[in-house]
Amino acid sequence: MNKNNYIIPPPPKSVFILNFLIFNGLFGFVFLYAWYTRIIPVEELAKFLTAFPTLIALILNITIPTVLYRMFINVFFMGSGTTAIGALKSQRHYIGYEINNDYINLANERIYSI
Repeated sequence: MNKNNYIIPPPPKSVFILNFLIFNGLFGFVFLYAWYTRIIPVEELAKFLTAFPTLIALILNITIPTVLYRMFINVFFMGSGTTAIGALKSQRHYIGYEINNDYINLANERIYSI
């Protein structure tokens, strides 16, 4: 048997995605966002200054699995509450921080609507 005949298992998809984001920066983030995005009604997009309502899928697949079940996630820039919604949908707790009252109201509205 040739000692060079061994199989290297492929890395998990989450490692690929994180490496892609690290090495490609903003372009990688935009690429992954486009990958997870579906067609969104214009009315829904109009609610957000930075429209990322479908990023919940990305958050659920990359960020949330690194946090243990029923643990807390700190959201230092709460924005419209997308990360908080992802945390709640995956049965994690969150602590959010935001200084803009308009975004606080928007995040509360989105969170209470789930």
